[in-house]
Amino acid sequence: MIYKKVELNISCSNTPFELTIMSCDGKVIKRKVLRTNCTSICVCTKECCIKLFAKYRNQIMCQKICLNNMSCQNIFVNFVFNNVFSKITNFTIILTDTVYGLPVKNALLHFK
Repeated sequence: MIYKKVELNISCSNTPFELTIMSCDGKVIKRKVLRTNCTSICVCTKECCIKLFAKYRNQIMCQKICLNNMSCQNIFVNFVFNNVFSKITNFTIILTDTVYGLPVKNALLHFK
């Protein structure tokens, strides 16, 4: 496996927000608080996909990005908060233990 250089161009009108970049197996690659509307972040990884978690106040958005086998990639991501979604969306949520990172089999979630 070769390392892939991924240039993330992130746009968000709501600032400041916290961005967490994770690999698919749950390891945190980078965590950063972004204070500008457009930001560029460079990440080197061996993974085939990465997950981006953007947190603004009490809202969290997730985007999964599948990477190709090129050594250098440019990706544009736009996060839009405070929108009302008119369609029903199904999400898959994988809970992990904060200490060991193991998946949690039985959990009770309460959404507001």
